[in-house]
Amino acid sequence: MKLANLTNQGQLKLSSDQQASKANKAEIKGTGFQMKMVESLKGAEMIEAQRDSRRQRHIACLKECEKFTEQFYDNFSERKRDIKAAIKAFLERSDKDCVVLMEALADEYLLSNEIGYVNGVWEKLNGQRKLRNQEVQGLRDSLDNLKAYQ
Repeated sequence: MKLANLTNQGQLKLSSDQQASKANKAEIKGTGFQMKMVESLKGAEMIEAQRDSRRQRHIACLKECEKFTEQFYDNFSERKRDIKAAIKAFLERSDKDCVVLMEALADEYLLSNEIGYVNGVWEKLNGQRKLRNQEVQGLRDSLDNLKAYQ
């Protein structure tokens, strides 16, 4: 720029092209590129109908998702309760059987029976131990399947 373009206040004097360019840049920068659309009543109604349709589909999708989540949680909780009830019932039965077998090893029965009787009772207790181990393994498998179901 030439020094002749400077005014007495120390500011630049811009040509008409430079002023127009500066105004255009400020307008574009300040407001962004705003395109005026020609609106018609029919177009506005179509746009509003589209918005309503999207809104209704969105609400329907949310309800469906909530329904699925509730069903999933209910199924998950039900399966968990079933597993818990099954193992609890088995352990209660097994505990009763073990108590009966251990009562058979009381002192008065030991004195009146031979070693074959004692060994037979221990074999039955060993069978209960094996059943419990199998049931615990089944519990692990059920819980792993439930975890995979999640």
